[in-house]
Amino acid sequence: MLGSRGDGGWLFWRVVAWGRRSGGSKRQVIFFILCVFLCRSAAETLRYSLAEEMERDSFVANITNDLGIAPSQLAARKARVVSEGNEQLFRLNRNTGVLTVKESLDREEICPQSDTCTLFFKIFFENPLQLIRGEVEIRDVNDNSPVFPEKEMVLEILETTPPGSRFPLESAQDKDVGSNGLQNYSLGSNPHFSLALGTGKDGVKHAELVLERQLDREEQRELNLLLTATDGGSPPRSGTAQIRIVVLDANDNIPLFSREVYEVHLAENSPPGQLAVRVTAADPDEGSYGKVRYAFTQTLERARQLFELNPATGEIRVAGNLDFEEAENHKMVVRATDGGGLSAHCKVQVEVLDVNDNAPEIALTSLSASIPEDAPPRTVVALFSVRDRDSGDNGRTECAIDGDLPFSLTPTFDNYYELRTNAALDRERTAEYNITITATDWGMMRLSSQESIFVQISDVNDNPPEFTQEVYTMLVTENNSPMLRIGSVNATDADAGKNARISYALLRQEGKEQPDVSVNSENGDVYILRPLDYEEVRFFEVAVGAADGGSPPLSAQAVLRVVVRDENDNTPVVLHPLPDADVGPNAKVTYSLAPAHPAEQAPCSCISVNSENGHVFVLRPLDYERVRQIEVSVSASDAGTPPLSANVTVRLLVVDENDNAPLVLYPAQDSSPASSELVPMSAEAGYLITKVVAVDADSGQNSWLSYHLLRATDPGLFAVGAQSGEVWLRRPVTDRDAMKQKLVILVRDNGRPPLSATAALSALLLKDFSDVRLPHSSLATEDEGGSLTTYLIISLVFVSLLFLVSISAFVTRKVCKRKELKGEHVLYGTGHLQSGLADAAAAGTLPHPYCYEISLTTGSGNSEFKFLKPMVPSLPPQLSAMGGGTDDDLHFPHGPVAVEDTAPENPGTLTAEQFHSLSFNYANVTVRLVVMDENDNAPLVLYPAQDSSPASSELVPMSAEAGYLITKVVAVDADSGQNSWLSYHLLRATDPGLFAVGAQSGEVRLRRPVTDRDTMKQKLVILVRDNGRPPLSATAALSALLLKDFSDVRLPHSSLATEDEGGSLTTYLIISLVFVSLLFLVSISAFVTRKVCKRKELKGEHVLYGTGHLQSGLADAAAAGTLPHPYCYEISLTTGSGNSEFKFLKPMVPSLPPQLSAMGGGTDDDVHFPHGPVAVADTAPENPGTLSAEQFHSLSFN
Repeated sequence: MLGSRGDGGWLFWRVVAWGRRSGGSKRQVIFFILCVFLCRSAAETLRYSLAEEMERDSFVANITNDLGIAPSQLAARKARVVSEGNEQLFRLNRNTGVLTVKESLDREEICPQSDTCTLFFKIFFENPLQLIRGEVEIRDVNDNSPVFPEKEMVLEILETTPPGSRFPLESAQDKDVGSNGLQNYSLGSNPHFSLALGTGKDGVKHAELVLERQLDREEQRELNLLLTATDGGSPPRSGTAQIRIVVLDANDNIPLFSREVYEVHLAENSPPGQLAVRVTAADPDEGSYGKVRYAFTQTLERARQLFELNPATGEIRVAGNLDFEEAENHKMVVRATDGGGLSAHCKVQVEVLDVNDNAPEIALTSLSASIPEDAPPRTVVALFSVRDRDSGDNGRTECAIDGDLPFSLTPTFDNYYELRTNAALDRERTAEYNITITATDWGMMRLSSQESIFVQISDVNDNPPEFTQEVYTMLVTENNSPMLRIGSVNATDADAGKNARISYALLRQEGKEQPDVSVNSENGDVYILRPLDYEEVRFFEVAVGAADGGSPPLSAQAVLRVVVRDENDNTPVVLHPLPDADVGPNAKVTYSLAPAHPAEQAPCSCISVNSENGHVFVLRPLDYERVRQIEVSVSASDAGTPPLSANVTVRLLVVDENDNAPLVLYPAQDSSPASSELVPMSAEAGYLITKVVAVDADSGQNSWLSYHLLRATDPGLFAVGAQSGEVWLRRPVTDRDAMKQKLVILVRDNGRPPLSATAALSALLLKDFSDVRLPHSSLATEDEGGSLTTYLIISLVFVSLLFLVSISAFVTRKVCKRKELKGEHVLYGTGHLQSGLADAAAAGTLPHPYCYEISLTTGSGNSEFKFLKPMVPSLPPQLSAMGGGTDDDLHFPHGPVAVEDTAPENPGTLTAEQFHSLSFNYANVTVRLVVMDENDNAPLVLYPAQDSSPASSELVPMSAEAGYLITKVVAVDADSGQNSWLSYHLLRATDPGLFAVGAQSGEVRLRRPVTDRDTMKQKLVILVRDNGRPPLSATAALSALLLKDFSDVRLPHSSLATEDEGGSLTTYLIISLVFVSLLFLVSISAFVTRKVCKRKELKGEHVLYGTGHLQSGLADAAAAGTLPHPYCYEISLTTGSGNSEFKFLKPMVPSLPPQLSAMGGGTDDDVHFPHGPVAVADTAPENPGTLSAEQFHSLSFN
C-alpha cells in the first residue's frame, strides 16, 4: 500500500515544536501560523490503493508514518476514521495508527458501472480540531467470467438469404474492467457462417454472424453453433452460448383476394353485429407464410367506427348505427398480410339502403293568430313546410287535415303548404279551431307526424238581438203602487264583446199616447209608472226594441202586453137569486174503489179510500223494485134515488229509496279464494289489470255506482277508475314491489245515505307467465295416465262396496221384517175409523197425481209423514178460495168462520153468490234472470290438429338464428270475458332451452341458434290455459325436425307418428267399472219393481173407509174442497207395527182434539200427539168418536 502526504503536514508539526521552545512573546505569531497551516492541512488528501477481494482486516496504510506524528497522538487527540456513506468500510487502530478494511471488498458490487473505483474517508482529530481526507482506490481482479444474456440464441433465416448477410448476435457481459474485461469472441467451425468482430464507440466489442454459403432448407433445417467469449485476465476466463439457426421457407407467394372490389348493400337499420361481408385472401405458402391476417388501411375513421373487421376470419360486421341520411356509402380498404410480411389489398364498398326511419317534420313559417268570421273563402291562415330526411318514396310526403273542418291545404313550392279557409266561418257556431295537420310519408311502413294549429275566429256584428219571446204578457193588479216592477224582457245576441251589448227602449207609435210603462235600458226590467184601474183599462200593448252595440248596430223588437187583473174594489150587485140544484141527501157523496171490469186488472189491495172524505191510504209498504206505479179507479156517488156517480183515475207513483246495496258480479266474492290477476313485471303505468263489475237494483241516482281503492298492499301502485271500475297500474312495476298484491275495492252508490259493498282481489307480479304454478293437473309434468288409473280404481272400489252394502241391508231388512210379521197384521174396518178422515179422502182435497199409502200402527209414538206446507183438513172455504198473490201478501184469519157466512143447507160451504162476491188480490212481477258465464269450457286447439293422426312436424333449418318462427298454436275458448283469455306455455320439450312460446300469441320460436349437438327430432307439448277460476287447459303436441337441407326430408308416417301411450290396464278398469255400475243399477231396479208389485197385491186386502163412519166435520171440510183434489190417501193400519214407515212433512192426526188441532204450526219436534183414543166427552153423544157440527165450527185454524 502506498501513502503520500504534502509538505504542509511536516511543516505543521515543525512549527508546533518550535512554538513550545519559544517564549510567550511569540505565541500570538505562532498561533496565527498554526491556523494558517491547519487550514492548509485540511485540504491535504491521503491516497492509497487496495486490490478487491482482500480478506477482512487487511492492511491499508499506517497513517502515523504518512502524517509524521507519534502513535500516541492518535489516542490523545481521539482520532477516528469515518467513511462516506451509511456503511463504515475502514477501521483505525489508535495504538498503532494502522488503517484496515472491516470486510472483504468487491469492486463489482461497490462500483458496478465504473472503470475506476475509489472509496473516500475522513480522519478527525481533536485538541486541536483537525480534519484529514483520504481515498482508497480498489483495484480490479479478474474474478468474473463473460456471461451471455441467453444460453441459447435462435435465429430464423430464410433460405433465400444471400451470402455475406450479417446477423448481429447478443454481446456477452463481463463485470471486470480493463484488461480483465471482455476481449474476444470465437465461433465453432461450420461450413456456412463465420464470425466478424467489431468495437463500438463506447469501446464495447460485439460479434456478427456472417453467412458464407447460402442455406438450403431441404438439405438442413437447423444449424447449431457454439459462440465463445474470452476476457483478458490471467488466467483468462470465458463464457459460451448456443446459437440455433432455423432455416425458414421462402415466402415467394403473396396473399390473393377472391375479388378486388366487394360491393355490399346494407339497410340503415341493420343491428350491430350483423355480418356485412366476408373478405377472403388465399396464400399457397405453408406455415406462417400461409396464415393471412386482415386489417383496415386507407380507411376513414368514421368507417372504422361503423364497421369492425375480424383479423382472423375477414368478417366485416356492423359495429355502429348506420344512417342513410348521414352517408349513403362507405369505402374501406382491407389489407391481407401473410406471416412473411407480404400483403395484398382489396376494396369494400358498402351502400347504405334507405329505410323509412324518419318521420316527416312540420315547420311552421307563419300563422295568423285570429281571422274575422266574415273572411272570404281561400283566405290564407298559415304557411308551413314539410321535410322528410329519407329518400325516394320514403321521403315523399303528403299532408291532410284531421276531421271535417272548413279548412284546406294547398301545396305551393318546395314542400311548402298553405292552410286556407274553404268555407264561410261563423264564430257563433265555432269560436276557435284546433286544426291537426298530419304529414305522412310514402314508405312501406308509413310514418307520420302531427302539428296542431290553434286558430281563433274574431267576432263580426252579423247577428241582431233576438227576444226570447215574441209577445211578453205581464200581469198587474189594479190600484198598484207607482214605479212597480212587473217583469222584464230579455233579448240575446250571439255575437261577443261590444257587439253583444244590448240596450232596451220603448218604441213610440205615431198617433198613440205614451203608455204608463217604462223599460230599463240595461236589464230590460218593466215598470208601471202610475196606478191602473181594471174597470178603465183591462190590457194594453206596447213595442219594445233591443239594439246591440255593433257598428252599425242591429236591432229587434217584441210586443209587451200588460194585462190588468181585477181587484175586489166594487160592491156586488144582486141581480137575481139562483137556488142550488141538489140539497140534502142528494148532495151527500161517498167514495169507493170502482170495481174492476172483467177484462181489466183487479184493483191493488194495498190502496184504500175513505168513503166519507175521499182520503187515499196505502195499506202496506211498497217496493219500488217490484211495483213502480199503481193505478186505481175511484168512484164518487151521491145518496139520491137513483144515485148518480162519477169515476176518476188515481195514479200512485212509487219513489225509489236507496234500500239496495251494490252487488259485485266480478270478481266473484263467494267463499272461494279471491281471484288472482297476472301482471307482468314489464308492465308500464296505465296497464289494465282487471275491471270490477257491479250492479245496483235501485234506479236513478241511487243506482249510480262509484269505485274506490279501499285498501291495498301498496296503494301507490294501483289506481281505480271512479266510474268504470277499471283497475290499472299507477306507476311501472319495480323489483322492490311485493310479488303478491292484495286489493279491496269499495263500490258505493249515490243514495242518501249511500250503501256500499267491497270486492277483494289479488294481483301476482310475474316476470314471465310461464313461471306461474297453479294447483291443477294441467300444469303437472308427469304423465296424466297414472292419475286416471288411480281415479278408476277408487271409483271401482267405491261402487263395489256400495253394491255389497245395499245387498246386505236388503237381506237384513227382509229377515227382520219376516220375524216381526209372524203374528199377522190386522186391518181395521171402516166402522172403527174416524169419519173425518173418510170424508176428507172422498172430497179429494189433495191433487190426484200424488198417492200416499199410510200405514198406521198401534202403539206408534209419532207419525213420520211430513207435509211440505201446514195443512188442516177442515180449512174454511173462503180461505181456500182466495189463492193468487205471493205468500207474503196473503194473511189468513185466525178465528173461526161464522155460520152465517156459509150456505144454510150445507154448513161449512159457500154459496155461488158468496163465492163470486169474494175479491182476489194479486200482482205481477217481471223476473230478469241474467246468466253469468262460468268457466265450463276448456280451450280448443285448432292448430296443430290434436286428433288421432300423428302430431304435425315442423321443419327447422339448422342455420336458423334465435327468434326464428317455427309455428303458431291457435286455440279458442267458447267462454266469454276473462274466461276466454288464453295464455300459452311450454309444458314439455326434448330440449326446453331451445324453444320459447309467446304467452299471448302462441308463437313457437327458437330461444337460441341451432347447433350440431341438438337432437334432430324435437318433441314439444304446449299448454293452453284460460283465465277462468279455476282455469281450464288443453295441450297441443307437435314435433320439429332440425334439418340442414329441406331436400333431405323423409316423411314416412311411421317415422313421425308418436307411439301409443294408452295402456291396457286403463281399458280393463273402465270395463270393470261399467259392469259393476250396471249390476248395481239392475239390483236397485229389481228391488224397486218388487216393492211396487207387492203393494199392488196388497190392495185387495186394504179397507177404504166410507164417509159415514168418519167425523162429519172432516167430511164437510173435504166436501168443501179446502185442499187440492189431486191428492188421494189410502190408509192401512196394522197391529204390532213398531214404527210407521210413512212420513208426513207436517204433523197431522185424523182424530186430533179441537184444542190440539187449533194449535197448528210448529215442527215435528214441537208437537206431541196423544197415543190414546179421544175422550167421549169431546165427541158428539149420538156418534161417539166424532165431533158435532157446533164443536167443529167452534174450532179455530191457523
